[in-house]
Amino acid sequence: MHDDVRRTFLSLIGLAPLLPVACGDGLLGNSALEGDIDVKNLQATQWGVRPDGIADDTGALQKALDFVARSPGRARLTLPAGEMLLKGNVTLGPRTGRQAGVEQVILQGGGAGANGSWLHFSEGSLIVNTSNHSIRDIRVTSKTGNGIEVRPSSEFDGNYPTGSEMTNVRAEYCGGSGITIEDCWIYLMSNVFARFNTKWGLEGKSGAKTRLACNGWTIIGGESQGNGSTAGARVARGGSRKGTGGGVFTGRCVQVSKFGSTIRGNK
Repeated sequence: MHDDVRRTFLSLIGLAPLLPVACGDGLLGNSALEGDIDVKNLQATQWGVRPDGIADDTGALQKALDFVARSPGRARLTLPAGEMLLKGNVTLGPRTGRQAGVEQVILQGGGAGANGSWLHFSEGSLIVNTSNHSIRDIRVTSKTGNGIEVRPSSEFDGNYPTGSEMTNVRAEYCGGSGITIEDCWIYLMSNVFARFNTKWGLEGKSGAKTRLACNGWTIIGGESQGNGSTAGARVARGGSRKGTGGGVFTGRCVQVSKFGSTIRGNK
């Protein structure tokens, strides 16, 4: 049922043709910049990401994300399964040239569960500036900050995060909110679990550009559980104090739609 609703929604906003399609096993190096390739199969390990929970992957992952941002056409970066230790912000920045605001970037993990792709921030957050993106199958924890922040870059080029989505994403045990969105136009969250965060599970922030968190925010399935002062930021899970938020704070939105999503056990 959730998949049917999601497909209908994507077709209505014109995002469905931009979703990932199957591609071969070959890896793309710098030759990817030589032509407009519709589908890419870039691997974060090509830039030295080592998901062993010991090596500092901050610089390597940032290099991979920078490459994606300047690549022509639609690009997909696949994260390996395992724990990627990050010691500062990593940013999926705005795209440049004719692909800015048009071509989609796909950040693809290997699953959001225990054996999937875990972005583990000792400090910092995953910051997403690019205007057309799909974030899939990852788990994010930030000991001191928000797990994922979706917002335009400070070097704003006129392209808001629009026609974008998250699918099968977990943002858990963060020192801030699990996921924040700001200055977005159309955003879909499908099967997103935001749990046990110090502040909010999902938090909308009124941005400086539009004074909105999101024009149209749709949430399908998933769960916001145990956020805020009641159960969030448990010391045993990497947190340091009780929280001050709750399950979902939409902020200033024109329209929010929720289908089959659970909000429970928050502040």
